[in-house]
Amino acid sequence: MNPRSVGVEEELLLVEPGTGQPRAVAGTVLRQVRQAAESSREGGADEATADQARDDAASLELEMQQQQLETNSQPCHSLSDLHREVRR
Repeated sequence: MNPRSVGVEEELLLVEPGTGQPRAVAGTVLRQVRQAAESSREGGADEATADQARDDAASLELEMQQQQLETNSQPCHSLSDLHREVRR
């Protein structure tokens, strides 16, 4: 039997900074994060920085609403692993 795992999922509401009104920019944000990850890899960033950018891009997902993004941790098998994953 496989050991149980635990993870964290967080919903992010994207808002206008001055008013707090929701903004339908999730697709734009996701594209920019993915482009930044690709640029860091192609631009000669050190391997750790490129890996971090790729992990950041991979952890974001579009939600049904264009004003939201979701981020997910990797499945973890201990609370100390989950702590490190959430801090990442």
